[in-house]
Amino acid sequence: MSRLLALLVCFAAGGAGCNLFPETPPDAQISSGGSGAAGGTGGTGGVGGQGGTAGVGGQGGTAGVGGQGGTAGVGGQGGSAGTGGVAGMGGTGAGGIAGSGGSGGAGAGGGGAAGAAGAAGALESTTIIAGVDDVNEDVNGFEGGATTVWIGTTDDPSKSLTGLRFRDVQVPAGATLIDARLEFYDATGQSQSLDISIAAEADLNCKQFSAGQPPSGRVLTSATVDFVSSSPWSAGAYNSVGSVKEPLEEVFGQTGWGSGNSVCLILQGKGTPFSFRYAVSYEGSAAQAPRLVIHYVP
Repeated sequence: MSRLLALLVCFAAGGAGCNLFPETPPDAQISSGGSGAAGGTGGTGGVGGQGGTAGVGGQGGTAGVGGQGGTAGVGGQGGSAGTGGVAGMGGTGAGGIAGSGGSGGAGAGGGGAAGAAGAAGALESTTIIAGVDDVNEDVNGFEGGATTVWIGTTDDPSKSLTGLRFRDVQVPAGATLIDARLEFYDATGQSQSLDISIAAEADLNCKQFSAGQPPSGRVLTSATVDFVSSSPWSAGAYNSVGSVKEPLEEVFGQTGWGSGNSVCLILQGKGTPFSFRYAVSYEGSAAQAPRLVIHYVP
């Protein structure tokens, strides 16, 4: 009110010197708005693993930077080629961890390529070439000269033996065996169960069989292999009774073994009586006589 009265008095006096808009006192302050806060930035995308090597699943690739509205990168590259003839296995990449505002990486490592095949080696295939070289022996005595030879058991399994002598075996001293297979030719497709044990004669150059030198009189290798099967043989073809690699390695590894020597294999029946199969012998057909196939590296 005092200020209003002063103004009325001033105007009544003619208005001279009246200050309608007085200055702001020196100690007065005018307040202003504060500065806005800085805008937040987008997060960084996760990082995946690197590409895998041969045979092992590759990890996921590196994720891209996930800025505001950004998108992470994709998976890593495939693995390198495998070695040793084994194909590399395809791996699965691990996904990257997503950053704020970005998505994680993902990817899959590629499988390694197959390695090169090994050396083929040499092959020796030899058959029985004389009637005295494929024989049988059981409780009834020694038997040779028949058109067939049996494998398995007759009356007494512990005395059921088959003797085979392979002449002129062309495997050099010091050779490394990869495998060796004993095979019989079956004309009919038999299916009786077989349970046999196979050893070699522990002699550098075994002699032919006879009633005085039957299979039961031979000194055998400590290495033996068993063959048990009820699967039928294929008619009109050679059929294998498994690998005889270990017994032959024992013979070939002796000091004094030489290429061209003879090797004898002795088959001992096991299991139940009268469980056997017939095979063509040398007397039955020289072209279908028992056969020994040896794969080796000189």
